[in-house]
Amino acid sequence: MSFFDRLQEVVPHTGRAWLEAVGIAVVLAVAIFVVLPRLVKLRVLRWAIAAGLLFVAAWLTVLPVFFDKRVDEHLLGTTVGAAPTATAPTTAPTAGVDPTTTQAGPAKVTTGTLKGLAGHFGRGGASVYRLPDGTFFVRLEEIETPRAPAVFVYLVPKPGQTGPEGGVDLGSLKGNQGSQNYMVPAGVDVSKYQTVLLWCRRFSTPIAAATQTQV
Repeated sequence: MSFFDRLQEVVPHTGRAWLEAVGIAVVLAVAIFVVLPRLVKLRVLRWAIAAGLLFVAAWLTVLPVFFDKRVDEHLLGTTVGAAPTATAPTTAPTAGVDPTTTQAGPAKVTTGTLKGLAGHFGRGGASVYRLPDGTFFVRLEEIETPRAPAVFVYLVPKPGQTGPEGGVDLGSLKGNQGSQNYMVPAGVDVSKYQTVLLWCRRFSTPIAAATQTQV
């Protein structure tokens, strides 16, 4: 990804993101030009504090885009370097079904291609796997997305859904590059969820999603 592509990711991509960006800018301006002059009389110290505030704001909102975080985890239920030894059933699993008849390793149940949303880029795939004990997990496979702040992984009910409404929170994104596993909470019927969504909570905007199809 080029420098200019990363620079484009800094620009807010939704109306709410623009409002939050403007809000942050206004708060910083008030703090630097109104509050600090009243509290700190020494000009050098005042501008040092202002520079610190600007750096913190940039570190939390802008700079992460320029630093990738790669996390690679081996496929759950296998040894390092091994491939899954079972295939998924022809129909989507439902809660309470015993999956242990012939399965010897993780079975891929559904899969989909990760696509960027709201002007963001996204590459790789996302799949739902079932373990021999009946538990499920989502695996992000060789993904590449922007390193946005506070990105979380969700299972959401509708195909192509771009918001977390009605979804299951699987936790924060471990890295914007690589392959990672995210456990589905016990009791969740994965057949009711059609899309894996990456959602930025900081700016309330979608990053990428993969609509699932049965294997």
